[in-house]
Amino acid sequence: MPKSSSYWQERFNNLNENLLNKGEEYNKALISAYDEASQNIQKEIELFYGRFATNNEMTLSDAKKILSSEERKAFQMTLEEYIKYGKQNALDGKWVKELESASDIYRMDRLRALQLQMRQQVEILEAKKVTGLTDTLGKVYEDGYYHTIYEIQKGLGEGMAFATLDTNKIEKVLSKPWAPDGSTFSQKIWGTDRTNLLYQLDTKFTQALIRGDNPNRIIKDVANTLNVSKSVASRLLMTESAYVASVSRLDGYKASDVEEFEYVATLDLKTSELCQRMDGQHFPMSEYQVGVNAPPLHPWCRSTTVPYFNDEFTEGETRAARGEDGKTYKVPADMKYKDWHKEHVKDSVVKNNDKGYNVNKRTSLQSQLPYAFKGEKKFIPTNTNIKATKVIAGAGVGDSIRDEPRLVAKYGGVLGEWQKKVGRIESDRYTFDVHWYEKGGKQYEMKLKNRKER
Repeated sequence: MPKSSSYWQERFNNLNENLLNKGEEYNKALISAYDEASQNIQKEIELFYGRFATNNEMTLSDAKKILSSEERKAFQMTLEEYIKYGKQNALDGKWVKELESASDIYRMDRLRALQLQMRQQVEILEAKKVTGLTDTLGKVYEDGYYHTIYEIQKGLGEGMAFATLDTNKIEKVLSKPWAPDGSTFSQKIWGTDRTNLLYQLDTKFTQALIRGDNPNRIIKDVANTLNVSKSVASRLLMTESAYVASVSRLDGYKASDVEEFEYVATLDLKTSELCQRMDGQHFPMSEYQVGVNAPPLHPWCRSTTVPYFNDEFTEGETRAARGEDGKTYKVPADMKYKDWHKEHVKDSVVKNNDKGYNVNKRTSLQSQLPYAFKGEKKFIPTNTNIKATKVIAGAGVGDSIRDEPRLVAKYGGVLGEWQKKVGRIESDRYTFDVHWYEKGGKQYEMKLKNRKER
């Protein structure tokens, strides 16, 4: 008997839910990052009023008074801490340079000092968002691509050779603009989100000083401003997760020679009218277009697509499929994903006993790092924790990167934006020293420099 439409809907609804759950999981970390930034900014404002206010009151004129010699020396130590943190944690190079310029200014007013302190918290937050969202979306795409192929092969009982993923493919998906404004999620974070949040914080604080607001009210307004930004960030995260999940299905369909797809809405009280109208419609693969006839059609979209097959293919029939040797291979109906992945996603098989890798929310390996040992090909897996990271050349430090013109020509960006970094990776048995180039939170040309037994 042919697989029913309900079979495919059940399998791909479950897959889509699992992929979107990855976004939901990261959203918890995102909320925590916002809460931490909010608390730190509120603390800076409280200290500001504690130092400079009279009876908890302050005018704009008071806030613009020049720091005393002792106050400026104390703030210089703060700036040096910010610069050190920025270099060690790959904050925006332009911001680190701005901090270095500020450290050379002897006469600085109180308000400017506070603005720098608030911006440091925003820069830390935005860097966490870019790194976390990049890691999450990469996982969504990789998982969605392989699971799509697996579900189709399992449902049909046969499979064919398909392309395994590499770093360039995943980066290409994540860097492709798809929204109407033509921007990527990284550009939204570093551009619109950061700029708007800084503007709101600076403007509202200055206006509060002009009005003579109580500091408690100011702190409440700051918390509200960050809460609004947090909601926008969560919406961006879930919408981008839905987009990447949709693209992963598209590429999985193409790899499986699927000819048509069907739009499937999650039908409940939350389902949008737009998705309800699209539900059940099927289209040729050549017309698959995210945001038009494939999810997401709107923010927070939970709809999915499924492969659409005519009744000509039954469970016992053989489809035209090309294995590596020109033949098809059987995929048992009870075959588990981990067994399928181990057998057919050959480049992702770990052939040694290196274990114990954990994801580091700050810095992790964005793609596999292959190496050879005693004639055997091995690799360190994606998302492995990188410890003791350090910028040794480029943006944020004194030494320039001699190879930077080549990096700009090959990968993009501008001179002065690139960094050369080093770090350490540890497993149960080994310690690895690694070097790489980095731009905008993305790693390039990762190299293994040393491998020692622990």
